[in-house]
Amino acid sequence: MGCYFGFHQLAIAPLREAFAQQRVREGLLRSEASSLLAIALAACGQKDEAERVLSEAPPDRLALYSGLGSAAEAAIAAAAGRPAAVELSFRAADEAHAAGAVISEVAYLADAGRYGAAVAAAARLDRVGLDFNTPLTSARAAGLRARANGDGKALLDAAERHLELGFMRGAKEYADLAAAALGRSKSSARSRAQLIAKEMVTRLHESTPGSAPVVPLTRRELEVASLAAKGMADRDIATVLHVSVRTVESHVAATYRKLDIRSRNGLRGALTALGISA
Repeated sequence: MGCYFGFHQLAIAPLREAFAQQRVREGLLRSEASSLLAIALAACGQKDEAERVLSEAPPDRLALYSGLGSAAEAAIAAAAGRPAAVELSFRAADEAHAAGAVISEVAYLADAGRYGAAVAAAARLDRVGLDFNTPLTSARAAGLRARANGDGKALLDAAERHLELGFMRGAKEYADLAAAALGRSKSSARSRAQLIAKEMVTRLHESTPGSAPVVPLTRRELEVASLAAKGMADRDIATVLHVSVRTVESHVAATYRKLDIRSRNGLRGALTALGISA
């Protein structure tokens, strides 16, 4: 499973850093950091690492965004091709509904629609009678309904609404669906859908030959890795960065795992492959 139109891949690096910071500091947003990182990793097909993140730092009841943990589990299930993704998305929606979090509830129902249960999710949307008091929530609801009934012009409208709000991933997704639903006709609506989809590919830097690789390391891991690649010992790196030797060792181990190398011998080459001069 590839990334959702480049969006999540670009998000992984800063989310890794946020996750690392939350684990070593107060951790007030730990649940959000771990869940969002897991969702981003799963969306880019890195299911095993997404599962590891949730296992190491499972969301707790103090999470500000209700249902986010279940949504992360749903994303992982979807990446693995498991039908449980739908059930987990509905569970996330239930948790958000119980907390009165309308924006989150609609987002999770939209996920359920994306995972193959658009008709059931749209029916629930109408049954619950939610108040779509934000433009994004309204756009998501419209997109879910359009996906459920397969109406090409409604799907195009959803693409336009997401584009207007700056949500390019959703704009491309609905534009693709609209173009498919409108068939082989040469209508202006189908042409517009194709134009939006093409524009979103460009703007989102969808994976194409020559695209710059995304660095999977946090800022601190990158600092440590760059010094280690120059031949510096852990103790010397600790002195330069004003951290403990154990902290350096931890960052080195994480770097090896993320870059799939086993020693310093492969570190310089791995960094070079990412476009980083060591």
